[in-house]
Amino acid sequence: DEGLDLLLERDVPCVPGLYFEKASVERGSEFGLPQEVIDGHQETLEAGAASALKILRAGGRLGLGGDYGFAWTPHGTYAHELTFFVEDVGFTPMEALTCATKIGAEIMGRGDELGTLEPGKLADLLIVDGDVLNDISILEDRGKFIAILQGGVLKAGQLAPRHEPQIPAVG
Repeated sequence: DEGLDLLLERDVPCVPGLYFEKASVERGSEFGLPQEVIDGHQETLEAGAASALKILRAGGRLGLGGDYGFAWTPHGTYAHELTFFVEDVGFTPMEALTCATKIGAEIMGRGDELGTLEPGKLADLLIVDGDVLNDISILEDRGKFIAILQGGVLKAGQLAPRHEPQIPAVG
C-alpha cells in the first residue's frame, strides 16, 4: 500500500505486460521452459494481476503492452493482451481499450497527438463487426475486421480492395 501511495503521488505510469506471464505458464513447457521458470511466471502473473487491478482502481495510470516476438507470444497477437486484462484481471472492456490507447499515448508523451479520436490528432482506426464493449475478444478475430485505416488510407479489412498477384507471362 505504501508503494501504491508513492506511485499515485508521483503519477508514475505502469505497463504491466502480464499476458506474457500467462502465455509462459500456459505454453512454456511446449518450448522447453523448466518448471521452476514456469512457476516463477505463475507467481508473477498472480501478484501482477492483483497489483494492476489495484493500481487501476486507485486511479493510477496503466498502459497495456507486453513482450511479444516469442514463440508463445508471436507478433500479431497483441489483442490477446486486451482479452486477458478483461477476462482474467477484471478490467472492463472500456478500461482495457483506454489503457491501450489514450493512456498508452500519454505514457509515451504523445497524448496531444495520439490515443483518442479528435480533430487534429493522428488516427489509425480498426472497424470491426461486433461490439467490443460486449466481447473484447472480437479484436482477436481478423475475420471480423471491416476496415483498417492507417493515416486516413484504407489498408486492410473486408472493405479493402483485393489485389490479385500479377504473374508475368513467360515466353
